[in-house]
Amino acid sequence: MTAAVLATRWPGAVAARLPGLAKAALACSGTYVLLCAYPLYELLAGGARPQARIRDPATSGADAANLVVPTPLTALRPGTDAAAAQLRAHPGEQGGYVGLLVLAVLAAAVLVRTTTARTVATVGLVLFLLSLGTTLVVLGRDTGVPMPWALVDHVPLVAQAEPVRLQVFVALCVAVVLALWLDRLLAHGRTAAVGATLVALATWVPADGQVATPVTVPAFFPQAAQQLRPDDVVETVPRASGAWLGGADPLIWQVASGMAYRMSGGYFIGSDAQHSLLLEAPVGEFQRGVAAAAGEGPPADPRAAERELRADGVTVVLVVAQPSPDRRAALTWTRQVTGSPGRLVDDVWVFRLSP
Repeated sequence: MTAAVLATRWPGAVAARLPGLAKAALACSGTYVLLCAYPLYELLAGGARPQARIRDPATSGADAANLVVPTPLTALRPGTDAAAAQLRAHPGEQGGYVGLLVLAVLAAAVLVRTTTARTVATVGLVLFLLSLGTTLVVLGRDTGVPMPWALVDHVPLVAQAEPVRLQVFVALCVAVVLALWLDRLLAHGRTAAVGATLVALATWVPADGQVATPVTVPAFFPQAAQQLRPDDVVETVPRASGAWLGGADPLIWQVASGMAYRMSGGYFIGSDAQHSLLLEAPVGEFQRGVAAAAGEGPPADPRAAERELRADGVTVVLVVAQPSPDRRAALTWTRQVTGSPGRLVDDVWVFRLSP
């Protein structure tokens, strides 16, 4: 993007720069291909590569109103909470706030004849327009007005990106322009203008309001290497999933074990023979039985569940002990599937499938 802006600004310098750019591109891309040949193969031609759109392009753009409407993650937001509640997406994807005061400072910085500031500001503006996605959305309402991202929406690989996440680079461009502006003001002794700029920057102070969910690691997992073999493949209850809250807990437990075992599931992006797109491991017969034990689905077949676990290479089922009727029912179901009574180690039931 920066190269395109520079080429547009100084077209006469393009020809002289092309040989050096070509050499650098060849060296960088060649090194990248050598180091990443296998990951690239898996990404582009592997059997588990996604076979469908990962995200809906109509919902992966930024909300234009976020440019001037702060979210609860910003400390200073006088009377804007109602408007912020209408912004598209969740606060984790609402990172486009610049604010009227900072926009005014940016305008002043660009009006001053500083080529670097203007170049960076132009890059930031282009990235902001691209971050809006395929159509213009204002306070959660899709206006239907087409935006520049629609031009690349069908380009392979590029179309899989989420344009809303370009906001982080927009913020970087804003920061660079402001730094250049402050440097110029200090060099010319403009104390009042420096003070006004710092006041504008105060509107960017974060509220330290990020939502954090604590994860409790059962006592079994830090010592799991004493109970499991390195080649064990583990199925956990609860299962690893893409659920926003708690879905990744089993992955954290695996990390806490020092990666003492392998897992049959997870949160990832891929596909299989039955699903063109997977964001987590499919729910198998065993996990359907766990859900049925909790009263959340039809009964499952324990023999079919056993065959499926063995086909996936699972050797151990771990059931995190919790004092609830649902967990007692899950233990009964796991005993039926594995044929093992299980043993309680600290706060986890361990069921090893017979060879």
